Amino acid sequence: MRPLHCELARRWDVRLEVRTGINTGEVMVTEEPGGSPSVLGDPVNVAQRLEGAARAGQVLIGEQTARLLRGVARVEPIEELELKGKAD
Repeated sequence: MRPLHCELARRWDVRLEVRTGINTGEVMVTEEPGGSPSVLGDPVNVAQRLEGAARAGQVLIGEQTARLLRGVARVEPIEELELKGKAD
């Protein structure tokens, strides 16, 4: 993304900002005939809330995802977030 970002900034003064939320858990996948699949469930909602809380260039992950990544990725704690519709 960095080369594309630099090129867009140089040529058209446009900047890309990417923010990501990742969460782990059980979901349900549905698909209407002839339609695209939809993914439903609390993990999807939490991932969306994490994405919304992330700063540009930041990846926020849920607690279960962090546990699964221990030892294979560098994970840094952040201050507690208040996510809409989530008490914990």
